[in-house]
Amino acid sequence: MKAIAYVRVSTEDQAAHGVSLEAQKDKIRAYAELYSIEIAEIIEDGGYSAKNMLRPGMQRVLEMMRRREVEGVIVAKLDRLTRSVRDLSDIIELANKKTVSLVSVNEHIDTGTAAGRMIVNMLAVISQWERETIGERTATAIHHKRANGQSYSSRFALYGYRKRGGYLVPVDLEQATIGLVMLLSKEYSYAEIARRLEKAGHRPRGGGKWHRKTIRKIVQDAPARESISAALKMEIAA
Repeated sequence: MKAIAYVRVSTEDQAAHGVSLEAQKDKIRAYAELYSIEIAEIIEDGGYSAKNMLRPGMQRVLEMMRRREVEGVIVAKLDRLTRSVRDLSDIIELANKKTVSLVSVNEHIDTGTAAGRMIVNMLAVISQWERETIGERTATAIHHKRANGQSYSSRFALYGYRKRGGYLVPVDLEQATIGLVMLLSKEYSYAEIARRLEKAGHRPRGGGKWHRKTIRKIVQDAPARESISAALKMEIAA
């Protein structure tokens, strides 16, 4: 596949997270070499916010997609394109219309597959919801529990959550995977769901392969995840 790479960094990204253009390029090059993808060009936007879709580099990428001048667009992470669900949906729609694969290295997503398209749409919705609500709720819960010398925790974190500073916080990619698994479980066997996730190139926590037992546990843990969510809400309301 002949593809172009897109990298972006804002002043805030670099200052807060150390996200650099070179780090993104290195990650993309390594991925391309692993999967024998030809990178025709790397287009970059330095110092531009994800909210600004009129970035010169981004506009060039979109124009190349419209003209079908490229077979794929690779990014290190989806939020390098945009942080808006609406804008990301527009990009995905354009990619589908022009038969251009959209590949995100960090999230192991390729919209050239049906599973990849489903995951990227779910991930976009969950990511925006998480930014707008979870961050605020988690901060409020932590403040409340610390003020009372308490901590909501467990001996281990279920898939979909990670322990951070003694607290359980949602993991957006895992939450998206859970949503996909629960949706597919209505029509397919656990073994078939595992096969589809493998085919989409999506990896479970810690790498490795998806197995029937792993999928079954995700489905069976639904009540426990609901309890965690309810507990966090109760902490905030307390």
